[in-house]
Amino acid sequence: ESESESESEAEAEKVASSAQGPSVGGDRKRKHGGVTNSQTGLSVGPLMLAGAGVVPARKKRRTEGEADAMSENSAESGSSDEDSEESSDDEEEAESNAVHGPAARQKRRVDAEAQIREVEKRMRDGADPVTDEEFERTLLGDRDNSETWIKYMALLLSRGEEQRARNVGERAIKEIRPEAEKDRLNVWAAYMNLENTYGSEEAVGELFGRALQVCEPRAVHEALISIYVKSNKLEDAERLYKLLCKKFGQSRRTWINYADFCLRDKKDIGASRAVFQQGLKRLPKRKHVDLIAHMARFEYKNGSIDRGRTIFEGLVTHYPKRYDLWLQYLDQEEQRGDVETTRILFQRATSASFSSKKMKNLFTRFLKFEKENGDEEQVQNVKTAVLEYLQQKE
Repeated sequence: ESESESESEAEAEKVASSAQGPSVGGDRKRKHGGVTNSQTGLSVGPLMLAGAGVVPARKKRRTEGEADAMSENSAESGSSDEDSEESSDDEEEAESNAVHGPAARQKRRVDAEAQIREVEKRMRDGADPVTDEEFERTLLGDRDNSETWIKYMALLLSRGEEQRARNVGERAIKEIRPEAEKDRLNVWAAYMNLENTYGSEEAVGELFGRALQVCEPRAVHEALISIYVKSNKLEDAERLYKLLCKKFGQSRRTWINYADFCLRDKKDIGASRAVFQQGLKRLPKRKHVDLIAHMARFEYKNGSIDRGRTIFEGLVTHYPKRYDLWLQYLDQEEQRGDVETTRILFQRATSASFSSKKMKNLFTRFLKFEKENGDEEQVQNVKTAVLEYLQQKE
């Protein structure tokens, strides 16, 4: 009986202990949401349990509530996604209308018309074209204007579009009418200059040959010579000058230009004088006087003044009736500033026999010279010479 009573008391204590609740350690574990594994004595967290498919009873009830909430949230989320998709579609439609809609098309038309009006206004005001479209519009109205074609080529070259510039050059030489000879030559020169700068010697030669077929040959030679001189290709320029002198040796201008080239660009006065001498051998005699007068002016300006004066003295001695030679001689001496030499030359010129109009011009110039450089006596001397000339004419 005593043992039975002891066992009954022990069971009663366990029941009482169970009724009193968990120990302090158990409280701590539950407070952190964990339970104790009866086999290992380790506390296991609810996330780990959930991962193992085991959820505490209290947590399980909470999860059921959360499941309902999640179900509701899922439904709301689905509705939200649908709204988002609809909103996205609306935005895309709005963007499409902004670019392709009637209002956008109308705005583009208005902007284009405003741009056209601005271009037309600039053209009426005489402003140069600045875009491809403006150049094309300008050329529609005047295809013979070489300046427009050349500026168009320059615009393309400034953008690095050499081939397009060539294409414009080809169009120009085909579309400019043959009657517009100067404009055609200008475009050919610009085209050759393009190839000289951006192309090859072969390309320049090919264009040169084509230009000779449709333009005045001497002008084409001179145009390419000018291009070579400006690009400092002096050997090529002199080669063309020699060829020009062979083909057009009867032209005084050819020899004068060649002589000037030798002095101005080659800095060789001896070569320049030699060219003048060659010209005298090739030119007809009727053209000698003008070439010799150029030689005299050349000496005054670049060589020996004494040599120039000697040449002019020979000219006015042999051709005293050539009024233009006296004027050229006077120009050179006046520019030198030698007053006494110039005065003597005026006295000699006014003693020659010219028409009344030419004599009047000479005396007027002589009187002005003395008023600027002489005194009252010298001015009176000119007036006296005028009276004497008038008396002789009577």
